[in-house]
Amino acid sequence: MIKKLIFALLAIVMLQQAIYAQDKTDQRTTTTRIADLLAQLPARDAKQLKRNMQEIADLGEDGYVTLIGGLAPGAKGNAVIEYAVSGFSAYASQEGRKTCVK
Repeated sequence: MIKKLIFALLAIVMLQQAIYAQDKTDQRTTTTRIADLLAQLPARDAKQLKRNMQEIADLGEDGYVTLIGGLAPGAKGNAVIEYAVSGFSAYASQEGRKTCVK
């Protein structure tokens, strides 16, 4: 009886770890990540702005190219993309910043 209880508790702990590990990974597509990011701009405060700029860095080079590729001549949506790109340029060029786009 005690062995069954120990095995049951062990199984529950192992399942919780597996579920927690799944929550840590971002399974969204790059396009979805960019759309979610742009929906948060302009940022409410400096803390959110920094978090958003780090998200752009986390997109990687291909993601950044995809972000910039969203610019279209005369498009109304250009303003938020331009804001993101100029904000990221300022963020990435800060003194002491070692990595820009991963």
